[in-house]
Amino acid sequence: MTPVSRHDQFPRVVGGGLRPAARAAAAFDRGVTTLSELSLWAGVACLVLLLAIVLLQVFAGLSAAALPQLSRTMSASWEHAGFLMGAAFVLAMPATLRAGGHIRVTLLRDHLSEASARIADMVASLVVTGMLGFLALAMTTRALASFDRGSVSTASLTPLWLPEAAFAFAFALFALQALARLLSLLAGLEAEAPRDLVGEVME
Repeated sequence: MTPVSRHDQFPRVVGGGLRPAARAAAAFDRGVTTLSELSLWAGVACLVLLLAIVLLQVFAGLSAAALPQLSRTMSASWEHAGFLMGAAFVLAMPATLRAGGHIRVTLLRDHLSEASARIADMVASLVVTGMLGFLALAMTTRALASFDRGSVSTASLTPLWLPEAAFAFAFALFALQALARLLSLLAGLEAEAPRDLVGEVME
């Protein structure tokens, strides 16, 4: 079966319209992809806040003599910068998977037939979904435990459940995106966005 693009509004398969299984897989993918795009923008917002903190740190350092209070206020900002950097990475990962942007080793896959490569892709997607589901569960448990104990960070006294909840959400969404990839492969749909949406080297 020749895969059909998930970006086609009315994809077709051999024998008529889109089958119910493929239609369900495409609908699931659309919902998860929408959440992944929102997560990506949240990651962008984290990077913008990170940049603002870095610039404010520089300004506080340059004006320490004139504004010592600002310098003292920014003493723990490095911790917030670390939280934002980590959140930016994990929040962008689901959308990156949907766009086919994660690094993959294709040494074995390049020597397989198209059908075998597709099966290998399904197995890999299944394994990744399980691993990410475990990580999401672990981070959710950790965030709930931190919330119950009232745990805070050492430098800025930030409630630890906040960054941990962001990681839990990102890993859960990442797992759903991997599941959407698996279901799309099983339904004969394309597993990734067309490469022209990811970015090509222009001549």
